[in-house]
Amino acid sequence: GIAETIRIEEGITDSDEFAFWLFDNVKTVCLPSSYVGYIPDMKKIEKYIVAENNPKYSSDENGVLFNADQTEIIRYPKGSPIEIYEIPEGVQYMFTEISNIHLDELVLPESLIRASMISGMMTKVTFKSMDTYINEWPGAIAETAIIYGYEGSTAQDYAEKYNRTFVSM
Repeated sequence: GIAETIRIEEGITDSDEFAFWLFDNVKTVCLPSSYVGYIPDMKKIEKYIVAENNPKYSSDENGVLFNADQTEIIRYPKGSPIEIYEIPEGVQYMFTEISNIHLDELVLPESLIRASMISGMMTKVTFKSMDTYINEWPGAIAETAIIYGYEGSTAQDYAEKYNRTFVSM
């Protein structure tokens, strides 16, 4: 059958990004401690698993890929079956798109400084911070999402600017 898991061998540090596209049914990507190269963002990936002592990457119990100290989300698995995800406190940056048909609710931590793009079919996005920077364009947050946040927050500013429903916490 077609491999559903890519397990990169210990000792390999990098790969040509096109090597991953041969495996479009992959659900799990396992990275050894040695790997610091390109990470695929394919639509069926459900989880990333990273060796604990990897100097560049880490993952959480939900299979989300982070930088080593978990201050930045590198990839949110597009095929993840998770319906509600709370980004861990300590994460400061989310430059990647969080787009997933299963994800209904996303909670952003108080520590988050910048959120790039939250798309998909979410119905609820909660901002625990008053001043998380949100990209200035209508598609930065899914149109289907109700935005929860604090009065006077950047989340409220975004909701008002782009005619989105805002609920004060």
